[in-house]
Amino acid sequence: MDIRYQLNGLDDIDWSKIASGITDIVKQAAPVVLAAKQQKDLQKLNVARASQGLPPLDTAAYAEASAPVVKVQGGADAGTRKIIWGFGLGTLVLIGTGIYFATRKKRGR
Repeated sequence: MDIRYQLNGLDDIDWSKIASGITDIVKQAAPVVLAAKQQKDLQKLNVARASQGLPPLDTAAYAEASAPVVKVQGGADAGTRKIIWGFGLGTLVLIGTGIYFATRKKRGR
């Protein structure tokens, strides 16, 4: 069987929109991930300072007055969950289709 026949439905997918969506998600997640990492690093540093008998660092004294506040929220929002589920289901369909055609060819049909 020709591979082009098996992948026939993939021509209708707008891959540029999918790539753009993934890029947007990464752009939105990057500042949040960075802020969470910095907060974790600061916490480790303050624990180390406390074990040495030093006071914790006060980052508010070093921050600019106009610095944006980043609120870290756990989990993914509804849109991200839909995308993750979509990719997961799409992957399962592709794997299932591949297994189906592989076993069908081995049986000699």
